[in-house]
Amino acid sequence: MATRQALSLPNEIWIRILENLKKESDLPDAWMVCRHVSTAFRDAVESIFRERHLSKSWIVFMLGEMYNDDDERVILDVAFDFDRLSEDKNLAIFKADPGQEQYHEVRRSSLQSAVGYPPIFELSHIVQIRHIVKDTPIPGLSIDYENWELACDWRALYTRFFGEDKMFHDHLSTWVKEKEASAADMWQQMARGEINMIAVLDKALNSFADGAEDAKMAARRARIRRQYKEKGWEEPDFEDEGVLADEKSILKRLKDAEYHAGFDEYSDDGGHPDEAEDEEGGDLDEDAWEDGDEEVGDIEMEALD
Repeated sequence: MATRQALSLPNEIWIRILENLKKESDLPDAWMVCRHVSTAFRDAVESIFRERHLSKSWIVFMLGEMYNDDDERVILDVAFDFDRLSEDKNLAIFKADPGQEQYHEVRRSSLQSAVGYPPIFELSHIVQIRHIVKDTPIPGLSIDYENWELACDWRALYTRFFGEDKMFHDHLSTWVKEKEASAADMWQQMARGEINMIAVLDKALNSFADGAEDAKMAARRARIRRQYKEKGWEEPDFEDEGVLADEKSILKRLKDAEYHAGFDEYSDDGGHPDEAEDEEGGDLDEDAWEDGDEEVGDIEMEALD
């Protein structure tokens, strides 16, 4: 009975409550878990994400480079900034500045190729939401090439994006728990004078950085496997040296993009960057983000485990 009364609170109250989830590590759980508690939660979460995060979302197509007649390098990348919602609020519309007119046609042609034959494993675009960067697919993508406008299903985009990000945090949380014993042992060695504090901190920072990279790789691989499975294709052999080398290069480019995104400042930032101690959460089934936009009553329970 108490639960029914709580869930009947006005959306404005739930919005006030859920607005306290301000840190970027809170966003995956807010979208992938809280949003599916009830229709009231769904409406509240979507309202917050529409108002607070869509305006801080970008889609960048990485189209390579060319040299002009003066042998000057020209970067062909096209960055779409959020512009507005469609009248029914189901589509997010992004707009790009195509740069100098003399390069419009080559950019347009390159963009059409990237959109027409989107790769899965290779890096063709990035999605940035606040300080987080991934190369997740863009559901419902359509482009007006004359007006340089991109439209997509923003809810499905966020489900793909935050589904992968939640898996990253879950992997990292598991890694942190697995390392608790060795961390305690290091502190004991320091207390006995066997190693100094600088060595402990250096080892801990390097170890955490490696753990974070492994967690991002695992989450991205899970998403790629799902995409290949959807198309009935044979997934990449992640043990192959060539595939591993390409994957390492892609992850570095994503890491560099996220590093630069980290310098963006927003007036509503709430505790960025997130600390390692805040890594919490249960396991997320690899298929969970695919079920994210079903009706609340039909969502598979694995997504809430």
